[in-house]
Amino acid sequence: MCTSQGVITCKAAVCWGLGMTVKLEEIQVDPPKSGEVRVKTLCASICHTDVLGIQGSPYVNGFPLVPGHEGIGVVETVGDEVKNLKEGDMVIPTYIGECGHCRSCVSGKTNLCLTYTFRVTAEARSYNTLGLVQRGWSTRLSMPITFSRLIQASI
Repeated sequence: MCTSQGVITCKAAVCWGLGMTVKLEEIQVDPPKSGEVRVKTLCASICHTDVLGIQGSPYVNGFPLVPGHEGIGVVETVGDEVKNLKEGDMVIPTYIGECGHCRSCVSGKTNLCLTYTFRVTAEARSYNTLGLVQRGWSTRLSMPITFSRLIQASI
């Protein structure tokens, strides 16, 4: 059962086009759909690929763009069919999904997942008014659980 609180407004650093300045704006983030979680971002770092994305990297699926694929957050809302995550869990939003079933994932090499390759990131789009792939520079984001890595509470 979805524990959604509906669409929320949050702050995000948004780049509207190739080489344009990243600006802090308010965006709308939808509640998680089935198989998704909504996460409150606690911190996010800057990676050279964020800069490349703003400059027009071929790995970015277009603009507008909220950069930031390196971060950590806490699950706030859980969509239907989510069994491996719950509210309050700490997660890392991953750039490449992890199916958990292919030979790479089963062997622990989830960064080489055969289902979610580096260029196949359409499923990673955040479900908000902008429809974004990279999303760590937003205070909230909804994302598929296949792009959410649980961090053990003992860490």
